[in-house]
Amino acid sequence: PNTLALGYALAGYAGGLWLMATASWPVALAATLWFAHALIVSAYLFHEFAHGTIFTAPTANTRGGVLMTWLTGSCYARYEHLRRKHMRHHVDRADVISLDTKTLLQSAPAWMRHTVLALEWAYVPAVELLMHAYVVALPFLDPARRADRGRTLAILLVRWSAFAALGYFAPRALLLYAVAYLIMVSVLR
Repeated sequence: PNTLALGYALAGYAGGLWLMATASWPVALAATLWFAHALIVSAYLFHEFAHGTIFTAPTANTRGGVLMTWLTGSCYARYEHLRRKHMRHHVDRADVISLDTKTLLQSAPAWMRHTVLALEWAYVPAVELLMHAYVVALPFLDPARRADRGRTLAILLVRWSAFAALGYFAPRALLLYAVAYLIMVSVLR
């Protein structure tokens, strides 16, 4: 079953992306759902890799977990940091987050609060996107994470170069990628 799930996640990522870029609109829309589902499966696989339940060797689980973070866009944070937070989630029986979005939004200008509420009302996971943006910005905001600045900039360069190439090759696929990503985030939360 693990092999099937891994194969499905990888095939759904590659095949879905290819079809979103090259197929007719009806097929591309169906591929967007396939791609979103592959992202969701990848996120659940990350969970299993974090628990060390896919492979017997911890290094293989780490490699698999890192791959899943790249597929799901969670690669800006270090895998071990994500794994440690996830384990705390189980031990503390609470979500361990670095950004208090409630306090942030309460102290934000009214226009920002209203925008976030409107986006959330429209099923755009604005609060989750704020938390993801915070993870990317954290090495530049927290002196304790200063050592991760180069790593974060390198990841931004690689991912944004890939997105730019995708946008150049197939602008529609870039839009559908964003839709699939938003579906994944909505389902996971």
